[in-house]
Amino acid sequence: MKLLHAVSRRRTLLCVAVVLLFLAVVMTFVHAQEVAATPTDAADKPGAQHTSVPTETSEEEARAATAAVQAAETEAAAVRQLEAEEQARREEEEKLAELHRRQQEEERRREEEEKLAELHRRQQEEERRREEEEKLAELRRRQQEEERRREEEEKLAELRRRQQEEERRRQEEERRRQEEQEELERRDEEERAKRRIDSVDMIRYSAEELPQGCAKSIQEYLFRVHEHRQHTAAAVRDARSELNEALVHAPNKVAELEKRLAARQDDLLVYDIQTLRMYGGSVPKTCIAESKAWLDTQPDVSSMSEVKQRLAYFFRLTFTHCKVLYLTARGVMQYMIDSYTPVVKSYTKSVQYYCDKASAIYAELLPASGKQLDMPMMDLAKKIAVMVGYAAVPVGLVVAAGIFAVAVLPLMVAAVIMYEYVYKVWLELFIAYYTYGAKMPDGAVTAVKSTVAAARAGEWASIGNSLLDALLDLVSDSDADLYNGVVAVYLVCSIAVVCVTFICLWFSCCVSGMRGKKGARPLHAASRSASDDRSGIKKAPATGGAAAAAAKKKN
Repeated sequence: MKLLHAVSRRRTLLCVAVVLLFLAVVMTFVHAQEVAATPTDAADKPGAQHTSVPTETSEEEARAATAAVQAAETEAAAVRQLEAEEQARREEEEKLAELHRRQQEEERRREEEEKLAELHRRQQEEERRREEEEKLAELRRRQQEEERRREEEEKLAELRRRQQEEERRRQEEERRRQEEQEELERRDEEERAKRRIDSVDMIRYSAEELPQGCAKSIQEYLFRVHEHRQHTAAAVRDARSELNEALVHAPNKVAELEKRLAARQDDLLVYDIQTLRMYGGSVPKTCIAESKAWLDTQPDVSSMSEVKQRLAYFFRLTFTHCKVLYLTARGVMQYMIDSYTPVVKSYTKSVQYYCDKASAIYAELLPASGKQLDMPMMDLAKKIAVMVGYAAVPVGLVVAAGIFAVAVLPLMVAAVIMYEYVYKVWLELFIAYYTYGAKMPDGAVTAVKSTVAAARAGEWASIGNSLLDALLDLVSDSDADLYNGVVAVYLVCSIAVVCVTFICLWFSCCVSGMRGKKGARPLHAASRSASDDRSGIKKAPATGGAAAAAAKKKN
């Protein structure tokens, strides 16, 4: 704006100067015309004066006047000529001055125009520069705004990204915390499940037929119960013995040892529950499936009468349960054979060792070359005695084994059948776990405690309902009307009764003091004699042998 004001001011001054120059030129022309008109008037005035002179003047005066007039005219002509020349010269000078002025004005105008053009160009350049600067400023402003906008967008994007990352991290932490909580709950549930017996429905549902068969599965189950369980059971025994010693000698370690004992007992409980889950449902199902396969191969008896059909079904059902007993017994027998195989191997190794010793001494005494040893008789006798001793060890072991087999083996077989077959297989697997979903002996102890508590509280109705439910669970047929708990319990109880009877017979036949009639004891005989005297019954005096035995026992 300042530049525009300066340009307008210059234009105004230029216009004023042109007007003043024009006025000066006009005044110069006017002054020149006045100067040219003044001599002419002066020459005309004497002529008028002479014409106004009266005619009565003389001719001399007339000639003098004429000569004067002519001279005046000549002079006037000369003056006019001079004035004309002066005028021409002045006009020429004025023309030249005008031309020069015009040239100057043209030059000045051209200069002004150039100046104006330069000024206009500069203004245009300034305007263009200003526009360019404005454009640059606008561009720079836009760039700055764009940059600022971009920065704001980047900040917003970064803020949004951070918020998203924070939200994602929070969600991840929440999810991880939830997963950890779920994992912790799952582990707690798994830990609780490791120590908890499944329901009967779950046992029946998760049970599957084992590919190795009934006998082999029974054998694996007994190996896991006895052989593989020894390490965990030994840890419990060691922890209990350490706790018993600490109760006497180191009371400050009792709390720590109690925790260790609880941990070892918990490990043993987990191991037992895991064993039951592995074999408790699958072993009975496998054995029942094998027996059922035999039952399915029997011919159809639908053509017989109803009574014969019922009898045939009863005998077949009983024989099927007997087959289950046979399969389980065969598994127990295989376990016994495999478990006592190391003993036989140890016996064979011992016999081979002593036979090798005897053979080495025999080879020393009677070498293959036939050369006799030069040895004193006492040393030779000692060598022979040692050789005979080594050779007699296997024979002695065989004799000891025979005596043990005759004296103790029947009792051991009966005890093994009672423990391994009746208790560990049938009572623990088929009846307690597979039928009732309980663990022996904890389940039986819990049932007895609850029954005693109900009896003390006088809840006889609940006791009756519990017994009825237990009987119904035992009677209910599972696995397509094949396995009957009542028949199984009856057969197992029969085997138990036979084993107990055999054990009692063995004790009555082999244990001293139980064979024949019991001998009379002195105190008992004295009490009986006193009672007989009071009742009036007279007894015969004691024999000498009985008196001697009583005296010996008293001493």
